[in-house]
Amino acid sequence: MDGVVSSFSGFAMGREVVQVEFDPKLLSYAQLVKKAKSAGCVAPVFTLGKTQQTIAAKILGKKAIPFSGKVKPDKQPKFYVGRTLLRFLPMTELQAGRINARIESGIIKKLAKLSILSPRQLTLWAQIQAKPEAGWENALGKNFVAAWKHAEELAKSQH
Repeated sequence: MDGVVSSFSGFAMGREVVQVEFDPKLLSYAQLVKKAKSAGCVAPVFTLGKTQQTIAAKILGKKAIPFSGKVKPDKQPKFYVGRTLLRFLPMTELQAGRINARIESGIIKKLAKLSILSPRQLTLWAQIQAKPEAGWENALGKNFVAAWKHAEELAKSQH
């Protein structure tokens, strides 16, 4: 969703949740809640502070629940991406989240058309697909610059 900067899955109040960071200059909290509701992604929404609670309650009623605790991180973030060769491709958290949310049969073939990855990432992705056994390292959750450097060095050694 345009305006969403990052997200991560975890657990709060006994439920699996997704914590969303968004840019309020591009997406208001009300717009975020309305879009999530129309996409069927709210049941319930844990709000942070009185302002969010007021806004969410107007849109969701009793499904807006005040929350002041911490989200316990998921032990397997980006689960779906992590089950594919895409785990070897250095990506930003936002890229990995967007791809993870769209994983479906055939999405890997559509990556170039989705405009999520850069041309250099698409080139590296082609190399990973061509030689999946080359010793690539899992790049999910790793420092992007360090993971990119390692992957490029490995890709160069394959030629």
